[in-house]
Amino acid sequence: NLGDVRTAGLDLTLQSTFKPVQRQSLLLSVNYSLTHCADHTSPSNSSWHKQLAYTPLHSGSASLSWENPWLSLVAHVSFASERWNTNNHLPTTNLPAYSEWGFAAYHAFTLRRGQSLTLRADLQNAFNEHYEVIRRYPMPGRAYKVSVKYRF
Repeated sequence: NLGDVRTAGLDLTLQSTFKPVQRQSLLLSVNYSLTHCADHTSPSNSSWHKQLAYTPLHSGSASLSWENPWLSLVAHVSFASERWNTNNHLPTTNLPAYSEWGFAAYHAFTLRRGQSLTLRADLQNAFNEHYEVIRRYPMPGRAYKVSVKYRF
């Protein structure tokens, strides 16, 4: 509902794989985004040149995986800087920065004729971070997830 919005940003991604020994790998993935997205409709607007609602200036994620023949492990984190739930940036409309951590363990079994079965257990929001992406809609706290994937 704005007439003119200008966006500028930077997105950086790093992915790396390290194989310390045979049949084992360390995988690192990091992403960072800098996004300046501002109202340029009219200098008379109270939101002139301010970051748009719900758009963090800084955000990103990272994960580190250790894949091996026994039990593969993953640690991951995502974060967002403070943002506002209106374009006016009043102190009462500030949404604080947050980070959410998770951990997983999984094992893939090779079956006959190219079939596979993967068992996975995830711990989501491991540190029970309380945050809102949208004002008054809290994200879930710590959660557990078990999944089974069969590929044929």
